Amino acid sequence: MGTYVRSGIDAAIGSSEHGISGRIDFVNRFHLDPFRQHGWAPYAGGGLTARFDDNRTNRYYLLVFLGLDSPAKKGIATSIEAGLGGGARLGLILRKTRAERR
Repeated sequence: MGTYVRSGIDAAIGSSEHGISGRIDFVNRFHLDPFRQHGWAPYAGGGLTARFDDNRTNRYYLLVFLGLDSPAKKGIATSIEAGLGGGARLGLILRKTRAERR
């Protein structure tokens, strides 16, 4: 979407109190340091999440999160993220990156 805002889709599957549960997230992230001028950089985001349970109950939630990007090493960037969207969530993200951009 631009230099400071990035959009994406992710999906997950796992176990919940209702049996097998899956989710799809549509997210936008706002980066405060998109050009890697500092080693560590915070970001914030939001979007929509859809949760699908084994008992065929579908639920939709707003999603908000905060994250922190670490310095890139050997073309791999690591981030940690915490947020709310159908419950509390904590994530560890590993992705390929270019040295000059987040």
